[in-house]
Amino acid sequence: MLAKEAGMRLSPWLFWPFALTASAFFGLFPWRIFPVQRPDGPWKRNWPWYVYQAWFNFIGSLTGWYALWALRSSWGSCLTSECSLQVTWGGALHGLVALAGIAGQLPWALSLLIGGFIGGVGAVSQAAASTVSKHVG
Repeated sequence: MLAKEAGMRLSPWLFWPFALTASAFFGLFPWRIFPVQRPDGPWKRNWPWYVYQAWFNFIGSLTGWYALWALRSSWGSCLTSECSLQVTWGGALHGLVALAGIAGQLPWALSLLIGGFIGGVGAVSQAAASTVSKHVG
């Protein structure tokens, strides 16, 4: 039966407990779910590393569920009635964040994005320093 025929509505009383449970799952067990490398040195098997991983993965997953909830307000009516689906850049970004967060990949994607940005800034800085030293020195 289609959601439209059933008159189904997405209840926050069902959505948020499920979202919190799924986020807690990713938050409590990321080192068992994903191939997380434990750092060497003083953080190796230390409680701050576990707390950080749990917090980072819980918030990443919860962010994905929140993005899905935000999409519900604009796209959710298409489940229960006829509508012309309008996809915007913001909606597409919410969709990507929702997909990555719900799948537990948002923390990994965010760390790659930040690492790439820092690497890009470093490369631009080195190139600028090299150009300046050629013209000045």
